[in-house]
Amino acid sequence: MCQPYRVEETKCSRCGMVAMTCGCDKTRHTDPRKPHRSDLCEKCRSGRPCQ
Repeated sequence: MCQPYRVEETKCSRCGMVAMTCGCDKTRHTDPRKPHRSDLCEKCRSGRPCQ
């Protein structure tokens, strides 16, 4: 069996630890004032508008 790709743990951008074990705040940083980009939204592009 050949596994050509090596899988690495994702690291937290704030503390540098493995993302699953760090204690940093995991809330997403989104700006509610920005308009919805339906051209980039996969749900909207597939024909099921989310807004």
